[in-house]
Amino acid sequence: MKNVYLIIFLFIGVAASAQAPDKMSYQAVIRDANGEILKNQDVSIQFSVLQTSISGTSVYQEDHKLTTNSNGLVSVYMGIGAVSSGDFSTIDWSDGTYFLKTEIDPTGGSNYTIISTTELVSVPYAVYANKAEFADSLTGGVNETDPIFDGSVAKGISTTDTAYWNDKLDSYSETDPVFDASVAKGITAVDTASWNSKLDGYTETDPLFDASVAKGVTAVDTAYWNGKFDTTSIIAIANGGTGSSTPVSYTHLTLPTIYSV
Repeated sequence: MKNVYLIIFLFIGVAASAQAPDKMSYQAVIRDANGEILKNQDVSIQFSVLQTSISGTSVYQEDHKLTTNSNGLVSVYMGIGAVSSGDFSTIDWSDGTYFLKTEIDPTGGSNYTIISTTELVSVPYAVYANKAEFADSLTGGVNETDPIFDGSVAKGISTTDTAYWNDKLDSYSETDPVFDASVAKGITAVDTASWNSKLDGYTETDPLFDASVAKGVTAVDTAYWNGKFDTTSIIAIANGGTGSSTPVSYTHLTLPTIYSV
């Protein structure tokens, strides 16, 4: 078969999550020697990860059976194919330089006639970044230290404290030293039950009033105050206070005339 030219677009993606996926994306457009796109054609691709150099030791190899689309494009994830050797998830990307060797059979078989090798640059090492967070210095977990938090009361808060926060005041008893020492603490429901009508049966005592002549004034004394000095009363007084209403007679005396010489 005539030579086939390959235009390769290599994309390495790492998902934005706590665990980076152990795979890399790969896309290629395949054309024949005349530049014609090989549309809807079965092809085979073999990936090999070589360490140190383009002719270095293969630490991983896998195969894929694919079909180009109407634009001659194939898309595949390296790391999930049929494994021939090695384990993609255990590759130590921090251990030196790595190269990707790509072999393609445009007929879909295992006669790989198109071979290319390229160095894996910084982007693929994002897979290694997932493991870097568990470097030797962090082995055993991360122990965070925070002087401000450690010195605050918040450090002493436990799950027991927070378990019932929403209804914590349901059984809360308030203490108030000022209230406890006041007379108000002794007021009961019995005391307050009739406050609105508390004065209905109240008897006032007044020592000054009790010692004055006013205390002896009765309703009889005050019954006729407005008409106490009517005619009958005047006549009674004129009769010497006898109480008689009959007018008395008076004797008029004629005094002698005294002349001076």
